Amino acid sequence: EPRSDPPEHDETLFIIIHQVYELWFKQLLHEFDKVCVDLSAGKLFTVIGSIKRVRMILKTRVGQLDVLETPTPLSFMSFRGRLASASGCQSGQFRETEFVLGYKRRKMLENFTEGTPDRVRLERRLQERSLVDACKFGISTAGQQAANRVSHFPAGDAGAERPDMPRYFESQDR
Repeated sequence: EPRSDPPEHDETLFIIIHQVYELWFKQLLHEFDKVCVDLSAGKLFTVIGSIKRVRMILKTRVGQLDVLETPTPLSFMSFRGRLASASGCQSGQFRETEFVLGYKRRKMLENFTEGTPDRVRLERRLQERSLVDACKFGISTAGQQAANRVSHFPAGDAGAERPDMPRYFESQDR
């Protein structure tokens, strides 16, 4: 809810953009978790689909910044004071995204009260493997998995062009 009295027109826009960003953070975290699980399971084609979705979400978020730039500085300053020290960096999901991506700093926990849902999630993320760790694992095992799959083809087929090859590998990811 806007805190301005009387209400400032652009404050509602500011609040909505930030709420939408929180929803996108939630979806990004969901996608990153899936990528980590799929990398661990060797489901590389599934990972590619999830990464494409992440890319589209990030493109969408950047586009939303354009909307946030429409208020004039004067309009923004008319309600900025009521936001106190809030900057968006206090978002638990923002910090959680940093942790998932491998930028883990225990000091960031200090901004969240012990026992709160944000703090509990951040403490868990601090202990979990990051997406970077999952990628390193996936890359290190991908070569061996691919070699094992190719060895399942009948003799003479391993080096041949095979139009059904992508379907074969996709079926192995399920």
